[in-house]
Amino acid sequence: MKSWCTGLENLRSHRFGFLISLSIIALFTAARAEAPRGMTPGDVHSLPREEAALALPVKVCGVVTFAYRGNSGEFVIEDASGGLYIDASDPSWAGNTPPVGSLVEITGVTGEGGYAPVLKARSVKILGQAPLPVARPVTANQLLTGRFDSMRVEVRGIVIHVVSQNGKKPESANISLELVGEFGRVTVVARESGGIAPADLIDAEVIVRGVCFPFFNERAEVAGVRLNMPSAREIEITQPPPAKPFSTPLVKMERLQPFSPNGTNFHRQRIRGTVTWVNPGKYLYLQEGNRGVRVNLAEEFPVNIGDRIDAVGFPSVSTRFVEWQQAVIRKIGEAAVPAPVAITPKLVLFPAVRVQDRAANDWDGRLITLTGRLTRIETLKTGARQLFIDSDGYGITALLEWPDQGRTIDALRPGSRISTTGICVVDYSKTWPIRFFAGPSEMRLLPRGPTDIIVLEAASWWTPLRLRLALGAIFAILLASLVWARSLRRQVVKRTAALASETRARRDAEVEFDATLRERERMAVDLHDTVEQALTGVSYQLVVAEALHESEPKRSMQHLELAQQLLAQSCEEVRRSVWNLRAQSLNGRNLAEVLRDVSAGLSTRNPVQTRVSVIGGEQELPDFIAGHLLLLAQESMTNAIKHASPENILITLEFEQNSVELRVHDDGSGFEPGNAPGLAEGHLGLQGMRERMKRLGGVVKVESSPGQGTTVRARVPLQE
Repeated sequence: MKSWCTGLENLRSHRFGFLISLSIIALFTAARAEAPRGMTPGDVHSLPREEAALALPVKVCGVVTFAYRGNSGEFVIEDASGGLYIDASDPSWAGNTPPVGSLVEITGVTGEGGYAPVLKARSVKILGQAPLPVARPVTANQLLTGRFDSMRVEVRGIVIHVVSQNGKKPESANISLELVGEFGRVTVVARESGGIAPADLIDAEVIVRGVCFPFFNERAEVAGVRLNMPSAREIEITQPPPAKPFSTPLVKMERLQPFSPNGTNFHRQRIRGTVTWVNPGKYLYLQEGNRGVRVNLAEEFPVNIGDRIDAVGFPSVSTRFVEWQQAVIRKIGEAAVPAPVAITPKLVLFPAVRVQDRAANDWDGRLITLTGRLTRIETLKTGARQLFIDSDGYGITALLEWPDQGRTIDALRPGSRISTTGICVVDYSKTWPIRFFAGPSEMRLLPRGPTDIIVLEAASWWTPLRLRLALGAIFAILLASLVWARSLRRQVVKRTAALASETRARRDAEVEFDATLRERERMAVDLHDTVEQALTGVSYQLVVAEALHESEPKRSMQHLELAQQLLAQSCEEVRRSVWNLRAQSLNGRNLAEVLRDVSAGLSTRNPVQTRVSVIGGEQELPDFIAGHLLLLAQESMTNAIKHASPENILITLEFEQNSVELRVHDDGSGFEPGNAPGLAEGHLGLQGMRERMKRLGGVVKVESSPGQGTTVRARVPLQE
């Protein structure tokens, strides 16, 4: 506590110095925040992107070289050090985007940008007007390096493609054009057309000065480049296009882009040939002699196969061979279509090694005929069909693009041998042009119509599809049959089980009835042999006692006592007979538990020790079987106590997989089973056991000898 108080006093004594220090730090920080660092656009643009992402406060000056339309707040400035992209879309600054040519002073913070560092403006101050920086002459490859990002550049070339996006007013429409020349190829976007029509630019030699904007991906990698300029009126046309496109000199198809000491001619050129294939409004194929050329159309023009046409366009190698791009065409007559040449795929896919020798087998763009086996037909997302043909072991595809192909497809079945005529299109490996001798990778056919496909040998009616359908139907019938048979079998099993249950119920009723008769007979014999004789003796003793009552009272009392003993013995015999008649109720308990209860009750009334044991896994027994085994055990124990005077009785239940055995063993006097009294002598015990087990489908066996005790074995089969 003392040290804490001392620290508090020290803090109080120095609080004024501490507050002064805080004030100085706050003023210094505020001064830094209010006084951004002066930099040039080139300095900011050269910052590492990680450092530019720290939002450094800076101030720059430069001339606006490009501004997006409206008040988007996005524009580009430049000075002698370089260019810089300005993002003035922050809501804290609500000023108008400065026009091109404005000299501006911008205060803001740096940002990493999507590709190169940018400046996020907080304030923009227009200082006046200034001339635009001089555009730097560049090539397409230099633009792709990215170092001219946001800078004014100059390219010279020939306009080969123009796309106009109409706005509300023709002069406000965007124009996108593509330049080609010795510098390479580049795209130019003019924010306003300035009223210039695309036809005024196609095939014109021009000088374009604009701001370089690289295309970049999510990883800040250069993927392409474009030049942005405010208006197409700033395009300087050094040589206008020919007034009449078809006045261009005619070139032969065999020498479309030959060697010339003057270099490649990038202007439009004119070729002439016969139309062999047409995709309306998109492209067509011309053939002259042994040379075929693909012509990509700039506009839709009605043309048919067999027309002789002139095509004026820009020669360009898009894959391996020269194609005519942005072509305009005119019809000059009609001619016979060149006859297709029957060839094999090997001639196309395995040409000669030397280029000079390949010219003899130049099939790309020509009409050819192939024969082969149709393997399958595939429908594309566009609705067109594609045929897969096996010709001499080579896989060839044929694309059907004409409308209403239903009849043609209905006549074709996989497995048919067909002849297919069409334009040959050869695809080359992706190693071209890195490898000079890159070979063809595959070939395709473009049939012209239904007559180009002829079935030479129809496929067997048993097509793979139909065979699969037939096998499927057979399998379905077989499966249904198996299901029906299984269902029938279940019904039979169920009915058989019901009949067996009914039979067992009848058999059990018969057994119960016979057992009841036997028990009645046994009870009658017991009553005759024991109770009736005892009662007769009691009556005799009472008569004698009454006769001697007056003359010899003492002897009379002896006879009365004897009568009482006989009466007690009779009561015990009656009780034993009734106990033997009772079938102990299981009440949900198993047989072993009930046997233990019965044997324990017997031990309390007689001088004998009983024990019950179970061998094997105890199983649930039907009440009918368990009840009769219980009666058999009772009969065996009663007979042992009554006739053998045992000291111990052992009851054993042994369960096997398909049977159960009950054994009752006593250590009494035993007897000779062959000499045991039976029905003739009025004893029903052993005979009743045998008949009981016989009706249960079991057997009973008595093992005994004088002085060795007795074992009663009863085995009953169990149904699965």
